[in-house]
Amino acid sequence: MGENNLLFADAVTNLEDAQIVLIGVPFDGTSSHRAGSARAPMVIRKESYNFETYLPRYDFNIENIKLYDMGDTKKFSNISELIQTIPETIQDIIKSNKFLITLGGEHSISVPVVRSYLEYRNNINKDIGVVLFDAHLDFRDSYLDERFSHACVTRRIVDQLGVENVVSIGTRSYSVEEAETAKDMKLQFYDADTINTIGMEKIIHETIEYLDKRSIYLSIDMDVFDPSYAPGVGNPEFFGLTPWQVRAGIESLAPYLIGADIVEVSPRYDNGNTAALAAQLVQIIISQVSKKPDSGGN
Repeated sequence: MGENNLLFADAVTNLEDAQIVLIGVPFDGTSSHRAGSARAPMVIRKESYNFETYLPRYDFNIENIKLYDMGDTKKFSNISELIQTIPETIQDIIKSNKFLITLGGEHSISVPVVRSYLEYRNNINKDIGVVLFDAHLDFRDSYLDERFSHACVTRRIVDQLGVENVVSIGTRSYSVEEAETAKDMKLQFYDADTINTIGMEKIIHETIEYLDKRSIYLSIDMDVFDPSYAPGVGNPEFFGLTPWQVRAGIESLAPYLIGADIVEVSPRYDNGNTAALAAQLVQIIISQVSKKPDSGGN
């Protein structure tokens, strides 16, 4: 693990006893606009100490859940090393059925994490879907000569799971070629305008019915939020989602979730709000998944 010893607030349990595990992946090697998301895990952890452990909306106290923070992975020199190393780093957590929250880093980290769930949970449950909250479709086959770029994440996850097992929510930026490919392949995605028109609850209801899965992995790219809420991201796009909408999405998806990541906070461009929002999303995810019967939470 990395040299940074700052752990997420209230992560005081050991790995063996933990119900929920956090890990940071400080990588931004394919960032193409605002670099710096490699610093995000540390900054998100720092912000976590500014919040109370009690969440009134859920009548839930994080002190009552067994939470462990593994710290950061090593700093990877390139995307190929990351893709090869992440599965072996997290395989024991996934095999033991603990809930893993991964802090990026850029969005490319989601690809090997999803692959890990496919490889190491297949003996438990082969029925896995992925939901991405993202401003971008990320459906290019390659970007800047890199097939595992942050701009190709959805496409690479579709390669692994099949297009029928992936849904993207909050999209509002993509190329003509991406749109045509997504249409041809029948990718299910919802743009931000549709969400604002018919509501997040309906979108999630449709998503759950469409995926028809017992197990869903959730990836939250912080650029899904409008920059008025989350300015410090790698590729900001206006006319985005609100914290209330994403919170509603997490609440509705929670009974199905097996793991999650939060990516693309770029502290260099932040006023503090983006990292703080990411830290609160971690708290919300913890509170919601702890209600699952297999979590052992309150």
